[in-house]
Amino acid sequence: MVLSFFTTLNVKLDNIGNHCETNDVIVLFNELFKDASFMLDSGNADLIKRIFSNLIYVGELLNYSKEDIYEACYKKMNIVRERLNSNY
Repeated sequence: MVLSFFTTLNVKLDNIGNHCETNDVIVLFNELFKDASFMLDSGNADLIKRIFSNLIYVGELLNYSKEDIYEACYKKMNIVRERLNSNY
């Protein structure tokens, strides 16, 4: 879902920025929930980048490598883009 906002808002995946400074996954999920709730109303590119950065960080806390996460995101983003372009 987050990747579809990148496509819809024409936001690039570069210069994502910093994640929330906590190692507590529950606190991080609460931040994600707050940001996602606000994102639905604002359509703010910086906010979607922060959400994505925090999602990457959650993956890292759960022992996924950043490279694997990014590779999966690029693949999924291409699928989303194809679906949007074909009126899926």
